[in-house]
Amino acid sequence: MINSSPLYKNINGKPQSYNIPSGNVILIGIPAAFSPTCTDKHLPEFAANIDKLTEHKVVFISVETPYTMSAWNEQYGHSDIDCVADPLGIFCETLSEIAGTWEDIMGKTCKRFAYLIKDNIVIKKFNDPWFTDIYEDITNENI
Repeated sequence: MINSSPLYKNINGKPQSYNIPSGNVILIGIPAAFSPTCTDKHLPEFAANIDKLTEHKVVFISVETPYTMSAWNEQYGHSDIDCVADPLGIFCETLSEIAGTWEDIMGKTCKRFAYLIKDNIVIKKFNDPWFTDIYEDITNENI
């Protein structure tokens, strides 16, 4: 069972507690908003193809502030994508998805990952967290 505490989303300029929604969710972890790969490829790829994922809620998560995740989504994402913050890395740590690469300089970062979650239960961890591979996987397995 996924415990989505303590996640936050910027709503009307204020950080609000965020819970992973029920139903089918594709949860995508990224090392850093506004980093080259995440900004040039990862989020825009999902935003451009969001119409192919209508049966799934797409949620991006990172060890960032809610403001950073919101601004990143506004610039490069889509209003149907939730970009949420795990500011202390606690949620990502419970999934064993903390990279630790930059801890000595900048604190925790999360790995690049993707999970299919259904009603707050992890159904599958995708081998490759990119849109094409996830879309092919959920289409082929009808999930």
